[in-house]
Amino acid sequence: MKLYCGKNLNGIWKASLNEAKVDKFSDLFESDVDVIHNNKVYMIRIYHGYDYNYGSETNSIFDVTTYVRQLFHSVMSAKKCDIWEEKERLSKENPEEYHVTPISIASDDFGEPFICGDCFSGKFNMEIIGVRVI
Repeated sequence: MKLYCGKNLNGIWKASLNEAKVDKFSDLFESDVDVIHNNKVYMIRIYHGYDYNYGSETNSIFDVTTYVRQLFHSVMSAKKCDIWEEKERLSKENPEEYHVTPISIASDDFGEPFICGDCFSGKFNMEIIGVRVI
């Protein structure tokens, strides 16, 4: 079944079977899922760090975050995504360079999972997040 997904005004991802319910949301995309359990689907968020906006009237710092534009019916199905499998393979080849939990893979940052830093450091924090179906 086709789901329409986007971020509401508060920046929270929501999905719906009815496109009209999310038409005022930002970052809209559509994705097919086989099943919806407990009004929840999942997507993958990847935080790369922060970047600088120089040259504008107000210099600023902003987070660089990307999302896999696909919805999954379960955490296990999200783990079958190509990008997840690639990072999981890297983490198994170099376990000292990554921190792995059942729903996240993060680069090592001085013994801790990467949660904040310059996006040009090449580190990331990838996690599977829940998206409520409205």
